[in-house]
Amino acid sequence: MQITLNIDDDVFETARRVAERQSRPVASVISEMARLGMANDKAAALEHIRQIEEEMDEEEVRRANDFSAGRQPPDRAGR
Repeated sequence: MQITLNIDDDVFETARRVAERQSRPVASVISEMARLGMANDKAAALEHIRQIEEEMDEEEVRRANDFSAGRQPPDRAGR
């Protein structure tokens, strides 16, 4: 299905980097991330998230953790 979505910059950038490293389309990575978020098997989802985190650099992990803790990512000016 083709649809237009507004995705936060930090989420898209992380998905883009994972897609690039795995030679996959960004849409495929975002779909997989959404499925993981909806997964009933939390242990399997957490294991997969850990695998993705291993592919992320420290700054990407920090931004994702800040976002999940309710802290918004800095704006483009770095504030």
